[in-house]
Order: sequence, then structure tokens, then C-alpha cells
Amino acid sequence: MIDFGPEQKECDMHQDSSDEDEVVAHPSTTSTASALSTGALDPSTTIIAPVVADNLDGSKVLRGKNATLFRHSTPKYQDVRVLGTLPISAEELLAFLPLHFSWSSFLVRLKPKGWSMTLIARVMLYFRGVETDIERHKGLRELLAKQANVSIKELGKTHIPGLALGSRSPPAMSSLQNITSSNTDCSLLRLVERVTRFPTGSGRRLLNEVIHHAQRNNHRGILLSQVQQYASQFALTDNANITQGVDPDTESVDGFNAIWSTAYPTVGNTKRGALGWGRS
Repeated sequence: MIDFGPEQKECDMHQDSSDEDEVVAHPSTTSTASALSTGALDPSTTIIAPVVADNLDGSKVLRGKNATLFRHSTPKYQDVRVLGTLPISAEELLAFLPLHFSWSSFLVRLKPKGWSMTLIARVMLYFRGVETDIERHKGLRELLAKQANVSIKELGKTHIPGLALGSRSPPAMSSLQNITSSNTDCSLLRLVERVTRFPTGSGRRLLNEVIHHAQRNNHRGILLSQVQQYASQFALTDNANITQGVDPDTESVDGFNAIWSTAYPTVGNTKRGALGWGRS
């Protein structure tokens, strides 16, 4: 059993009002050996975490409208196969691992389930609170469409359906920085850098529960590879309200469209609306 630190009750987290305005950066990507040897930080300790290192891959996207997304999201070469058999919802993919759309299985999984490139881009930006920016959306949608064509050619009919990431193949490594990052384990809370909204309903699965539990209890030593062990240690369960007989990815499309229609009633799902977004 790994000592992640004590579990705290909600009321224990706000005893000292002087800490309410303290902004704490998420830990940066770190090597597995280093993180395990250091151990979990004591929740009672004042944490001055290192600033998350910017992603360096792809100079064009780092200068574009979605520079923040590409700089601060979990690096696409982080090996998410360490999550094993854990079911990951479409919303969790788009919220916590958006840059992994370059893994061929990402878009090949979502596209047949009703996820258009317009919707995928919309949801990625929604989780970061910038969904009303037309130019951000346009650029991201076009990039996703190009990647979808590549992914479909690469996988074709060989794609194996499923919600787990354990058997997925990463893209080819193209630089020393990418090779380096692929050989490291990632702090779990690296996944929520710049995320302002979280999945709800059927999209809130065990990964989301573990992230929230780690945040509430200030367990900043947990690694991505330790998610299932952490869930077992603290008896966390997947409480997503999944409709029997309905594909979760398909159900997610309707679920998010309902959220979107409430927030932006003048922007339809199939027609151009006030924000000038069409469907692709």
C-alpha cells in the first residue's frame, strides 16, 4: 500500500481562511522513480509546487489561437496505456487528454458514435471555458478533421472498440522532447491544468472521481499510473449513470448537446447560429 497521505473530510479543508486565495500550480511531469522515492506530500504542508512546463512540440500550434490548449494540456506523448483497463468516457478524454487526439484510436472511436469534429472541438474548449471563441473553434475543428483522415487510414477496419486505453498505440515519436516525455510518468493533477469545468452525468467516471478525491485531499504525489491503485485504496467507485443498452459515447453526444442548448439556446447543433458555427 502506498502512503498517499491522510483522507480529509470536506470541512477540514477550509479551517484556515487565510489560505482561500492561495493559488497552487499543478505539479509538472515527473519521472516515476523520482515521484515514488519522494512519496506523497503531507496535506498539512504548505505546497509551493513547480510551474508546469510548457509543451514544446509543434511550433505552429504554439503560435496559434489555441496556444494555451497545446501548451498546457497533458502532452500527447504521455503514455496513457498505464491506465490499463480503466473505462475512460468521451468527456474525460476531451477534458483531461485533449492532445491525445493524435493517437489514431481517439477519433476513430468517437466519430462513428456521432461525434463530429465541430462537437469535439466545442467540448474541448468548453472544458477550458473558452467555448465562445469562434477563431479558436475554427482552427481546432480543422486540425481535428485532418487528423481524423489520417487516423481512419491508419486504423481502418482494425480498430477494436472499447473505452479503455491500455491497448492503444501512440503516434510516432518525432523529437527528443517527445521521446523524453514518453519515458516519464505524469502527475495525475497535471491532467487538470487549465481545466475550468469537469465531466458530469454519464461522463463522470472513475478517473474523474479519483482526480476530485486527490484534489480535495491535497494528494499531489499520485501518478497517472497509480489511478487504479488509488481508487482501490480509498474505495472509490465508478458511479456514472450509464443507460443500459445504450453506447456511452453515443449517449454523451446527446448529454452534451443538452448542456449546450441550455447555455447557448440560439446556437443549434446542425445549423449556423449566433456564434457562426456549422457542423462538420
